[in-house]
Amino acid sequence: MKASFQQDYPASVEKLWQVFGDPEYPHKKYRALGISAYEVHQFDVSGTRISLDMTRTLSIPPDKIPALVQRFLHPEQALRYVSSWNRITPEHADFVLEIIPHGLPIHVRATGALRQTGSNRSTMALEFDVKVNIPLLGGKIEAIAIQQIEKSFRSDHAYTLQYLAENS
Repeated sequence: MKASFQQDYPASVEKLWQVFGDPEYPHKKYRALGISAYEVHQFDVSGTRISLDMTRTLSIPPDKIPALVQRFLHPEQALRYVSSWNRITPEHADFVLEIIPHGLPIHVRATGALRQTGSNRSTMALEFDVKVNIPLLGGKIEAIAIQQIEKSFRSDHAYTLQYLAENS
């Protein structure tokens, strides 16, 4: 199942590159979002590339897990995030993200671009492809996964907007 999202930022690609390339940024973001169970395995930054490999554990109250997926999903779910940003030009960066849920027959891959649309405006376009290998239930589980991804990326976006406002 595919899903597309777009996020606008009141900042140049250069400013966002500095924010996303700050080794403290993921820690600040996850603390602000109330996520304490995470581990950054690798964070590499250069002028043309940002690579992040981390695992984040979600605690999901059992009553919040849809009955459809309860037998597949543990209330403590480890998700590995592997992302790579490549700076194409000063006003354009592309990225790839994989979300790998530990022990689940689901694969999430996203591609996207960050493009400058004005002197202090940029837009991030994201295209997710979610695949679940469970006969008869795969499509329904994919739809639930897309809802969770959208919620997570809205929270990330809101945090980044707040961070930009406080650190400009």
